[in-house]
Amino acid sequence: MRAQHPRWNLVAAVGGLLMVAGCGDQASLPHWNTGGDPRHGALIITRESCGACHAIPDIQQADGQVGPSLTHFAERTMIAGVLPNTPANLERWIQYPQAITPGNAMPNSGLDDAQARDVAAYLYTLK
Repeated sequence: MRAQHPRWNLVAAVGGLLMVAGCGDQASLPHWNTGGDPRHGALIITRESCGACHAIPDIQQADGQVGPSLTHFAERTMIAGVLPNTPANLERWIQYPQAITPGNAMPNSGLDDAQARDVAAYLYTLK
């Protein structure tokens, strides 16, 4: 029997993990619970003018083109392509994106922990 190249073992392992995780399978996506209030999160998003940079469903005048659209945010596996999409990571990203990826277009928000939790709760309603 011929020995397999180590790279193929890695490819097979990653492929297996994606299948187990149901990559792209909406039924397997977790339903995040941040402990925040999504209605208050929507108000914060409006007040902070997040829609000047992002297209955000159900937020008036949130049709920005600078940042990515946040449509279907709850279905994403990554935040800004650099962090796994978890409530803790999202809250941190909302508050301090410059600490995570210096020089990116998103400014630090100045939101406190409860406000970031509420914004995250709203974003996780976007399925």
